[in-house]
Amino acid sequence: MNSLGDEGVAGLAAGLEGLRAMTRLDLSSNSLSAAAGSTLGKVLGGLSALRELSVGVWRGPDGVSQAAYHTRNKLGAEGARAGWQLASLASIDLSGAGLDGAGMELLGAPGSERLTSVDLSMNSLGAEGAAAAARALRGCRSLTAIDLSSNNLPSRSGEVLAALLADLPSLRQLRLGSRGWGERNKLDGASMERLAAALGGTPDLAVLELGANCFGVDGARLLAAPLQRMTALTRLDLSYNGLHAEGAAAVAGALGRMDKMTQLDLSDND
Repeated sequence: MNSLGDEGVAGLAAGLEGLRAMTRLDLSSNSLSAAAGSTLGKVLGGLSALRELSVGVWRGPDGVSQAAYHTRNKLGAEGARAGWQLASLASIDLSGAGLDGAGMELLGAPGSERLTSVDLSMNSLGAEGAAAAARALRGCRSLTAIDLSSNNLPSRSGEVLAALLADLPSLRQLRLGSRGWGERNKLDGASMERLAAALGGTPDLAVLELGANCFGVDGARLLAAPLQRMTALTRLDLSYNGLHAEGAAAVAGALGRMDKMTQLDLSDND
């Protein structure tokens, strides 16, 4: 959190262009706007060794702090569409960057098909933004991790998410929970019906985060069948979903089959 701002990034641009061997660039939580996005667009094309780019919200050991969220970058759709070249990137963090559906065009930039990890959390995408993200990500067949946490996804997002999963055969990490900031997702029982059916086709998923969606007992019952087949899971987050005893009982049988599980979060399910 250096709060470089647009002026700071503009001043760094010439120096960044000379870092031809750089593999990772972290500009998270620096109060950047669309103007900085344009500057980055000019720089990225020359960084042929760059593999990881973060212009999202900085996270420490305890997650996202208030200071990090309040100094988040706000590139917006204009900043994210400023001629960015992603040809060398494997991972991009755009969390909290103020993107909407129009900003998802970035994910269709040259080279995006090589991406393996995309973080779009805390962008308040809503239904239209999620649909735009799903369309943009269809070409990212190498994607192994996607984070759509805290994006105000409404109940009718189940169909969009199901279609997205069908287009990402290499996916191993799916995050649809909460980051503590931004507008939480609202995947209720109706959403879970479509999503659960799609999850049945992802037996190799290692991380599944669905915390703070409040899908309740009905949602847990729908998840029970696909969870039976997801024996590769190492992390499962079903916290703050109103599971109660009935919901916990519904998924209990599946948990016994997950011999690779190292992290299980069932907190706050009263």
